[in-house]
Amino acid sequence: MEFRPKQTRKNARSRFEVAMRQREAVVRTQAVSARVRLVLFVAVLVIGTIATIYSWYNGESWHVGDDQIRVLNNKSVPAPQVIGASGIQGEHMLSVDLDAAAARVNELSGIQAARVTCDWAWKVSCAIQVQETHPLAVWQSAQGNVWADSEGRVQRMTDDASAGVIQSASITINVEDGAAPTTDRSLDPRLLRAIHELAEVQPSVKRYLYTPEFGLMFMSERNWRVRLGISEHAGAMREKLALAKKLGESIVAQGGSARVLDVRFLQAPFYLK
Repeated sequence: MEFRPKQTRKNARSRFEVAMRQREAVVRTQAVSARVRLVLFVAVLVIGTIATIYSWYNGESWHVGDDQIRVLNNKSVPAPQVIGASGIQGEHMLSVDLDAAAARVNELSGIQAARVTCDWAWKVSCAIQVQETHPLAVWQSAQGNVWADSEGRVQRMTDDASAGVIQSASITINVEDGAAPTTDRSLDPRLLRAIHELAEVQPSVKRYLYTPEFGLMFMSERNWRVRLGISEHAGAMREKLALAKKLGESIVAQGGSARVLDVRFLQAPFYLK
């Protein structure tokens, strides 16, 4: 006789119920797996999208390349020098400080004002528009040529800008002794004032000579060397030119000639035969 334990409500399950519970467990497991796969897919998709956007956002199309910068209205100051001073090459378009870039360009000798703009149309495009100061004087020396603007700031002469600078400069100064002014400092205010006054008072004379001892000099119509020095006060060059003219006329009236007229000191002019 077979013994069968008495079934209670707790363990009284038919085969059908067991199969259904097992099926439900499988369905729940499959649902969980599907949700996990969906979450992983969405995560991978989001991460991939972010990575793609980040790579595109930090790609070359958003950065300023040297070939994407135009310099406008420059004649005396070379474009590479303007671009280098701006500091925008290689920068991300959204991080470029346009005002700071314009201020750096404006510090260059020969630049009176600058404006920097950048646009993006699938690629960055920047423009640096400059307003140059007028080249006041070109200094020529054995050590190299430089030029000074109307404010006395000295700029080194470059091959690609030399022709334009020389053509537009008010005067050219040949340094006979010593070196030309250095680019790390401005002209002596007295010398700068003398150049401005000479360009205004005698615009027909374009070439001058210079030595630290005698200052500015030029060759007169009689082929006499006239030593002018510098402008110690406003209007000094006008006074010295008038004195040189008067002294020259006096010498000629007496039937004489001179090799040098020295009017550097208004109270003590002299001439050399």
